[in-house]
Amino acid sequence: MLSRRRTLSSEQRAHAGSVITAQVLPELKQAGTVMLYASMPEEIDLFPLMEELISVGENASLCPRSRGAARWRHGNCLPWML
Repeated sequence: MLSRRRTLSSEQRAHAGSVITAQVLPELKQAGTVMLYASMPEEIDLFPLMEELISVGENASLCPRSRGAARWRHGNCLPWML
């Protein structure tokens, strides 16, 4: 999976991010708070999704990177600020 992801061009990653945003945004508009990851350069870009969530008044948080079976808690995530 990682090697396949690394073969995607920046245009393909941007397109995938747009598709994800279009598909999940209607559901996430009802959430109140959404925790997302800050994508690395070879990953699908979720910053447009974060910006859309903020623009409609949702709280979006960036969670720290973790390895293993770490449990996410809202308290260890950073609020996204534009």
